[in-house]
Parts: sequence; structure tokens; C-alpha cells
Amino acid sequence: MIKQPHEPFRILFLGHDNTTDSRLAATYMTSLLDKKHYIVGYNSTGAHMSHTTKNMLTVADVIIFMNKHAYNEAERVYDFDIRKSLVWHIPSSSIASERLPVHAPTGAHQTIRRHCEKLRDYLTQAPWVDVVDNANKPTDLRLPLAWVTDRGLWHRGIYVIVRTHDGKFVVAKRSQSIIFAPGMLEISLGGGVDIGENPRRTAQRETYEELGIYAHEKDFQPLFIWRQVGYHPRYNKQTKAHIYAYAVTLPEDISKFTPQLEEVAEIRILSKRQVLHLLRTHRMKHFGQLAWGYKMYQKAIALSTAL
Repeated sequence: MIKQPHEPFRILFLGHDNTTDSRLAATYMTSLLDKKHYIVGYNSTGAHMSHTTKNMLTVADVIIFMNKHAYNEAERVYDFDIRKSLVWHIPSSSIASERLPVHAPTGAHQTIRRHCEKLRDYLTQAPWVDVVDNANKPTDLRLPLAWVTDRGLWHRGIYVIVRTHDGKFVVAKRSQSIIFAPGMLEISLGGGVDIGENPRRTAQRETYEELGIYAHEKDFQPLFIWRQVGYHPRYNKQTKAHIYAYAVTLPEDISKFTPQLEEVAEIRILSKRQVLHLLRTHRMKHFGQLAWGYKMYQKAIALSTAL
């Protein structure tokens, strides 16, 4: 099933034997999320398996099983993609009556509320991306970037070499608050491809967002596609991305950058000699250390200078 980029994200809660816990979670989750962008449903497995259909599991972007019993029953009966599922540990008997109100002050209710609030942050604090396989083929999965990097799934990203009209290179120092490679240097910038977005459009958007520079989409020249794999032990996350590399030369009348401080702490304009020195030594005095990806940088710089 091909999902359109504008379709709301579908969250499905599945309990075991009854819908009490899943209904409660869905009700509270609905109150936390923007109804324009999220559709939340609930159902059950086990004795009420007939209430759940394969189509429910197929159309859901994210499936939350309230406990392992619900997950085991669904896995036994249905063929669904486990990469889009999470298993909570809410005992099936912890909520006795479906007539209990959503805000009832019981331990189980409070636990479900805490789980929902954490899930809300997990789903909304990072952009959603299209999941691809290791050959860069679509999988019809769309998940938050945090989910993708937690599970080491493949997605698409971009990398842009930004040059000035006189042939110098833009080098950015990443913010200390950013998750991946905080405080390290990039030549020039990168980012993830959002759901349904063309990689070249992503390159244009990221250049504007990170540097405050607008360039026409057609000005971004494709260089190559690079398979990048990296592990980030500080956050226990793994990046697996097909990186679309581009080069763009800024017009002569552009002289001022307005970096996005959440991602870019400092910008410098370096000559080709300085950039090649940075690639050899991986660091620049009084500026910082180059982020991983040296071979990709070298290839991109060599191709960009040949344009």
C-alpha cells in the first residue's frame, strides 16, 4: 500500500482479550496529538481477535501493543511488519472495567498516561522519514527519524557542498545541542529527507534552514549517492542512510549567512587549500574537529571543483 505524504499518521493500540487498556491509551493519546496529522485507533487480540483485521495492521504507521500477550497473539495470526511496532508492559488485568474514566487515578491509568506522553515526544520531536531498504528501495514504512535511528533502519539523506562565487568553501560547526556529532565541523551541511520529499528539494530546504541562504532548486548539482553507516555510542543510535550529495555555488551578491542556531554554531569560509588541510588532519585550530565521513567529503569536494 502506497501512502501519500499528506496522509495523517495512523497510531493503533492493541490490547489483549479486551479493549479497556487500548481504548484508554487511544483516548489519552488523541488528546495529546494534533488531530490534523494523527489518527489514533484501538482494538484487541486474543479472545477478541475477530475485532482486529489484517488491514488495520497494514494501514497503521505505528502499532503499540499494550503487552507481550497482545503482540504474541497478533504475530501468531497475522503477517505484519514488526519494525513499526512497540510493546508496552501493561498487564491485561490491571484495568478491571471499561467504564472507568480516562482520568481515573489508578496506578495502571497513570502508567498508561506516562507511556503516552513519552510516545507523544517520540513521535513529534523529530521529522518522519520514508524507510527504504539497503538497496534504496521504498518499503512503504514511514517512521519518526528517532525511531529509525534507534532501530538502525535505512532512510535517505542529503549532503551539500556549498561554495562561494570565488571558489571557496562554506564550513559549518555543528551546535553542541544537536544529537549527532555535536560541536564538530561539516563541509558544508547535511540533513534527512522528509516524507515524500525530493532529495534535491531537501538540499535546497536544508541550505536555507541551516545557512539562511536561498538558492534555486535547479542550482543544486547532483554528484553521487553514498551509503553511510555510523554508530553513535553516546545515544546508542545507528545511522544507515543513502546520502544524495549535491554541490551549489552561491551568487556573487550573497555575502551574509544567518545560521540556524539550533543546528549551526559557527560558519567559516575556507579556501580550497585550507579545506584540503582539514581533510588531511581532520581538525582546524581554534575551530574544531571534522565530523566522520572523510571519504565522502573528499569525493564530493573533488567532484564539485570539477563542475
